[in-house]
Amino acid sequence: MSADNKYKLIVVTVTYKPDKEEFRLFLDSFFKYNDLGDEARLIVVDNSPENSWNLNTFKQDYLSVDFVPNPENPGFGASNNKGFDLYRSDYVLFINNDVEFLEPVFKPLIKEFEKDRSIGCIGIHQEGGAPSFFQKITAPNGTTLDSFDEKLHFVSGAFMFFKSDIFEEIGGFDPKLFMYLEEFDLSERLIQHKYKTIYLPDLHFLHKVGNRRNINPKTWIQLIPSLIYICDKYHLDLKEKSSGAFKRLRLLFLFHLCHLKFCMSLKILKLYCDAKKIVSERERQKM
Repeated sequence: MSADNKYKLIVVTVTYKPDKEEFRLFLDSFFKYNDLGDEARLIVVDNSPENSWNLNTFKQDYLSVDFVPNPENPGFGASNNKGFDLYRSDYVLFINNDVEFLEPVFKPLIKEFEKDRSIGCIGIHQEGGAPSFFQKITAPNGTTLDSFDEKLHFVSGAFMFFKSDIFEEIGGFDPKLFMYLEEFDLSERLIQHKYKTIYLPDLHFLHKVGNRRNINPKTWIQLIPSLIYICDKYHLDLKEKSSGAFKRLRLLFLFHLCHLKFCMSLKILKLYCDAKKIVSERERQKM
């Protein structure tokens, strides 16, 4: 951590071979709606392989942004921790870069923290089609997304605004999670430390999530180990908690099959069978 530089807010985003046009829109929207001026600092931790995209061009165009090369790619959480450790700050926002700011939000969010010292993290409404918060894997059957409850939901990892000392107190991102379920883990540790997560529907940002019917094999390759780790960490029933993921894979298989997309259907079927084997083997080891 820098000894002298302290900011009111640092904004940390992690990139991996980003869409250049989309990334520029993100950067420009930050500067357009930054209501803290020089008190806010944007940090880009780039997990892309060296020379895989024109990073140097962006460095030249955005001189006030910290670009941190991180080609070893230790994972989403570990990379966010690296960005956080660059400076001291009162607050930190972890944010995706497939997003755009739509309005000034930093000062209104800080005011919420100043009103209630028990708040550890805040999420806001995301435009673009995806939910602004999600159901926890520990939530009982019948839980809905009608209204936010920190015991049942976690806010979208695309926008998580923390008080920095609280983020440090709970231990930051768990580096053992390469990707996925970080939001659940952070939410549970906030509760354990008696801090609140709140959701503010009247503040907005845009999240361009794309088509969630498309399936990326890497997603599931990374999700299953994260699910196994979380179940071990919180003493959850892996067979029970993995049922939702397998249900979604079955629905995706049927969707693509009905639309005669046989190549994608076969890809999903293979992923389903491979994931089932991983979970079954893990269950067998615990006996």
